[in-house]
Amino acid sequence: MYVLDLYEPKHFSDCINKSVISALTDWYKNPNKPCLLIGSTGIGKSTIVRLFAKENNLTLYELTPSDDRDKETIEPILQAVSQSRSIFANKNLLFFDDIDVFIGDDKGIFETILKAVKESKNPVIFTATNIYSDKRLAILRDLCEIIEMRSVHSSTLYNYFAKVCLERNIKFDKDALEELIKNNQGDLRSTFLDIDYLGPMGINKENLNLLSGRERKADVFKTIMGLFRAKTFNEAQKIADATEIDYDLLFAWVSENLHLFYEKENLKEAYELMSLADLNKSRIYSRQNWVFFKYFISLGIISSCTVPKKDHFTFKVSYPQSIKMKAKESSEYSKNKKVANILGKILRGSNSKLSGEIFLYKFFMKNGSFCNYLQEHLPEDDLSYLEEFFKVKLTNKLAEVKESKTTKDDKKVESKDTTKSEKKKKEEMVLPKEQKQRKLL
Repeated sequence: MYVLDLYEPKHFSDCINKSVISALTDWYKNPNKPCLLIGSTGIGKSTIVRLFAKENNLTLYELTPSDDRDKETIEPILQAVSQSRSIFANKNLLFFDDIDVFIGDDKGIFETILKAVKESKNPVIFTATNIYSDKRLAILRDLCEIIEMRSVHSSTLYNYFAKVCLERNIKFDKDALEELIKNNQGDLRSTFLDIDYLGPMGINKENLNLLSGRERKADVFKTIMGLFRAKTFNEAQKIADATEIDYDLLFAWVSENLHLFYEKENLKEAYELMSLADLNKSRIYSRQNWVFFKYFISLGIISSCTVPKKDHFTFKVSYPQSIKMKAKESSEYSKNKKVANILGKILRGSNSKLSGEIFLYKFFMKNGSFCNYLQEHLPEDDLSYLEEFFKVKLTNKLAEVKESKTTKDDKKVESKDTTKSEKKKKEEMVLPKEQKQRKLL
């Protein structure tokens, strides 16, 4: 079962956004117009529509951006659903989820959707996060009755999530749960996921730190979205000044995603601004003069985001490849450093020198005598790490080496014992002669 299925309400009346329940009920009394339900991500738009259909005994036909579709396949379906009733004589509810993303990936079906909606004999509901992200959405704004779904009061959210925790036997501190709700800023989906993650450990101040990585990532996405949505230089500057994200990291995110928002000459202009920003960044380091920093910010982060954009696009930003490569290199460096520390226990030379010569030891590992030397002088944990790093067999031979060494030591001890016993016998043979001579004297 999907995690959110455990937490989301089961009945229309259980939804905490009572104003939307009332608005949808009023709209359905006379649904001459389609309904456009707008609200932020994760606030529960899709859930409330599904529960609304269940409450009013409507047969739901849902289309989402993830569905495979084209004009030829969707047109007969829309025609049938919009004009007829279900086999149980119920009305159909035609539901277009995330229509702003839907038309951003349009395959020539937006006009087909509009035609079916205008001629529909059944109720139609759209949901959207940003109804201004595409100029074609202006047609829907004029065509539909708009219902805005806003986040409810924090005290209402606390009472709701506290009840959920009690029902699922999740231990929580009042202050920690309030902080968790505040951090998610009305995003019910994220709050449910956080509660499910922290549930086995309990929700307290200490465990909230485990969510800091996800929150930092969400903050990056939020900032990037704001920068690319900005219409003016001053608007983008306010967003850049308000963030606590490292500017080098922000620069990497912007440069990685420029191609999603610009094309042709505008993309060229944006990249020229980024290159000038990078030039000023190099001047900062080479001259140790931070007066160039304002040019780095203005050109690379602010100006490059305010170049005229495509007519329509979707906000599907990707993680910077440069950061991934840097993390990979850092991981490889740490591995080389650990290998250098291990080899430094038995070889002469500094760790930095050994780290730079790792590629040479890959050839030495093919030498049996060198491997035997390592097996004799290093503990098993170090050998296991070297074995994994160099892709050679060391630990399997370790027992044989120890056994052969033990055998040699035993043989040495045995030979020593044999020598002592022979010497003693000779002494015993000599002793009677001496005693005999004494008697003669």
